[in-house]
Amino acid sequence: MAISNDLLSLVELTFKDKAKVSKITTDLRGKIITIYGYNNLGKTYQASKFKNPVFIPFEEGLNGISGAIVLKANKWSDFTGHLKTLGGKKWAKIVQQEQVTIICDGMETMGRWCRDYITEKFGSTSIKTGNKGYGLWQEYQDEMFTQVNTLLKLGFTVLFLGHEKFDKDKEKFIIEGDERNIAPMRNNSDYVVYLKSNGVDEDGTPVNSSGYLAETDDFFARSRNIYTDSVIEDFTAENLEQAIIAGLIKEKEMSGQKDDVDYKAQREIYEGEEPTHEELKESIGELFAQFEELDKLEEYADIVTEHLGEDIAVSETTKKQLQLLMRIKQDLEELLEKLEDEE
Repeated sequence: MAISNDLLSLVELTFKDKAKVSKITTDLRGKIITIYGYNNLGKTYQASKFKNPVFIPFEEGLNGISGAIVLKANKWSDFTGHLKTLGGKKWAKIVQQEQVTIICDGMETMGRWCRDYITEKFGSTSIKTGNKGYGLWQEYQDEMFTQVNTLLKLGFTVLFLGHEKFDKDKEKFIIEGDERNIAPMRNNSDYVVYLKSNGVDEDGTPVNSSGYLAETDDFFARSRNIYTDSVIEDFTAENLEQAIIAGLIKEKEMSGQKDDVDYKAQREIYEGEEPTHEELKESIGELFAQFEELDKLEEYADIVTEHLGEDIAVSETTKKQLQLLMRIKQDLEELLEKLEDEE
């Protein structure tokens, strides 16, 4: 992959700090992995072998596991409460230092808990009958997306564990759960691993399952990295990690990336400091002065009115209107650049 110097210069000139060149790291921090399959294939056991495993159990699957941290959860509010704690400064600090693996065990049950929360919130007996019979499907979908997205932004290695179901329309195995429930986890996963049993050995001892990272006619699976092995015959946490790292190293070589990048540097393409309400008002005030100097206050007022409505000043906005102020600032800067070019 090659980017011309002319294009790179143009991007830096026009987008400034709003654009970054993507780079990869062989660190598993920030990677999102979904593992699914039938019962007794070793999903929970192998998940517990990832570095610093912290389980949020949506189902009871830890009876045979020792040595993992478990965050007690019995309802959706427990999960969202844990997310707030995990998003604190102390947890952010340790994520910068080492890999911590958050394991959500029971993808389908996550959806059930979320639906229970939404029906209780809106005083309904079910998602289907809520909102005067129109249903609370959008509210349910939005809540799932919001909370899953919150988790994925915290910098942990995240494992979602789920069961399989056979989709009669697609004629293949997919992740069990309704689409509103599963989509935020599946669609954001860097790796979706389908597990298939290898039976038992001659002594009757279960043999490790095989893991598949590419879709077939029989099941859904995938890897965002094309160089990752599509089959892990002996599926273990260690073998999956090795396959992921090997694929990332190959991607790095093929893309010509020379430097080693840590997790923090990789995350820069997704992150950026948002201006405060006061900073935005101050910036727009400075733009007002420039429009006044050009005798173009009418054009300034048109843009403000377009976003805030008639007779509402920037100074009257609240902290909840940050996005509106950001749009006003963007539009004013764009118009100002055009006016200055015309001078």
